[in-house]
Amino acid sequence: MRLSVVLGFIACFLLPFQSQAAWDIFQSYVILDSGSGDQFLAGGYNADVATAFDGSDLGAFAASDALTLNGGELKTYKNGSSNVCGGNVYYRVYASGDTPGSFSSVALPYDSDLANAGDQKWDETAAGIDLLAGLTAGGTYTLEVYWDLTGAESDPAGCGETKFDSDFGNNFTASFTFNVPGCTDPNYAEYDANANTDDSSCSTLIVNGCTDPAYTEYSASANSDDGSCSTLVVNGCTDTNYTEYDASANTDDGSCATLSGPFICGNTWSYDAHSYSTVQIGEQCWFSENLRTT
Repeated sequence: MRLSVVLGFIACFLLPFQSQAAWDIFQSYVILDSGSGDQFLAGGYNADVATAFDGSDLGAFAASDALTLNGGELKTYKNGSSNVCGGNVYYRVYASGDTPGSFSSVALPYDSDLANAGDQKWDETAAGIDLLAGLTAGGTYTLEVYWDLTGAESDPAGCGETKFDSDFGNNFTASFTFNVPGCTDPNYAEYDANANTDDSSCSTLIVNGCTDPAYTEYSASANSDDGSCSTLVVNGCTDTNYTEYDASANTDDGSCATLSGPFICGNTWSYDAHSYSTVQIGEQCWFSENLRTT
């Protein structure tokens, strides 16, 4: 008699809770294909005890490879007068250490009812989103995801409430490596700042200097201008002992021809726009047409 009373009390105590409306997620997945078919990686709700997405290393990829987000899946329950309307999986990709950008989303519409009454599946399995698209720099990247679900606690037709699978706003992350081949040594002219995998393409060692021959600092061996060009070349006679001397000239062009001061026989004599060699004959200095040099 006492056992019957106790069981009756327990039954009366549990009855109100069984009739309360409730709805939520009991399984979440992100669906990824890294080239060998879809892989379902679980979020924070993991009744299926599947491989977890959070903390996963998704692998290493080149630009010619594929890392595809095909969507996501939610398994949900509802009872009483509650309702579930659908969900989304949100994602973003960013270089590890960088400030993340905004999230994009994939809608997860109704798929089917499950075995238990009120249990349903919502999914998208063919989104075909290339997660490597737009990546240019090699390095480690982060894929960050979370899910939401809309429904109502006590309205069988309502969709005004939202629940999240987001690790209390911290979300879930996995990493992958994007490899870019190239010259990784900045001391070479072929250096590629985006490259993280050396492909032996480094061949021309950088030689800094002035690369403009119009400047006196010009270096024929330089292949990388370092801003040292400062003095423009001015051609002319740079020898003050000659009448052709040009004080503004900084590069001798061979135009020095006539010595200034008292003429010394044997030097060049300028006459009628020409230059002549001179010879000493006796006490006289001579020049002639056949001695003209210019």
